[in-house]
Amino acid sequence: MGGRTKIFIDAGHGGADPGAVGNGMRESDINFEVAEMLGELLSANGFKIMLSRPAVDANLEADGRLGISTRARMSNTWGADYFISIHTNAAGGTGAESFYWNSTAKKFSQTVLKTYCKQMALRNRRNEMTDRWGVIRDTNCPAILFELAFIDAPANKSDVTILRYRRREMAEALAKGVCNYFGIVPRLNTATAADGRGAGLNQTVRIKYRGRVTIINATNTGGRFITNFAEMAKVFPDAEIPVRTTLESAGKTVNWNDTTRTIVVT
Repeated sequence: MGGRTKIFIDAGHGGADPGAVGNGMRESDINFEVAEMLGELLSANGFKIMLSRPAVDANLEADGRLGISTRARMSNTWGADYFISIHTNAAGGTGAESFYWNSTAKKFSQTVLKTYCKQMALRNRRNEMTDRWGVIRDTNCPAILFELAFIDAPANKSDVTILRYRRREMAEALAKGVCNYFGIVPRLNTATAADGRGAGLNQTVRIKYRGRVTIINATNTGGRFITNFAEMAKVFPDAEIPVRTTLESAGKTVNWNDTTRTIVVT
């Protein structure tokens, strides 16, 4: 069924609106990253995907002319079959929760939430029907608003660790929930060699910088995030380091050699 199903994925907030903030993180950044990865994973499982925010700083304001949210309008115009708005919770608590506004989305919401909480070992707070949010109320298809975890939880709670270091796993858990709803065995290792992302699960890549080559393991994000940098791993064994983004923000040029499986930094 996946190949016939169109899913609109909304990364909540963005632009001038950071959403909730806490523990040195912004909700809009987390939502955007998880939404992008979720879209990638669901595409690999045969779904047709559209994302609301084309960039992390995109600003999606309410459309006064139509009287509905821009995000709902985009979904309706595209003809989405299902709608997922991704958010990060705040204001006291721990765990994940999902909201839907009419009964057509109840089972979808419940399945995604139950799967996600099991995968992430998070408290299942509630799966609740509400007309509070126009972003799901104004859509023409079954729609849910999903709260990943609490950004302002105490620093020693798993919510904070998950939001900071395990965003890929959150996307995978959501994708698994969607696939479970449709009765699809999920394919979650979507790594390819293209565009510098060329290592699959339990494979290695080499980083070459100033003539020195370092061999490292890559996660199943395909080299976009790298684990076990020698010194970082001693302190943060579960951390994922955004290699390309970090290096490019430092003014470096990053290229992938598919033949030698080497990331060349200049």
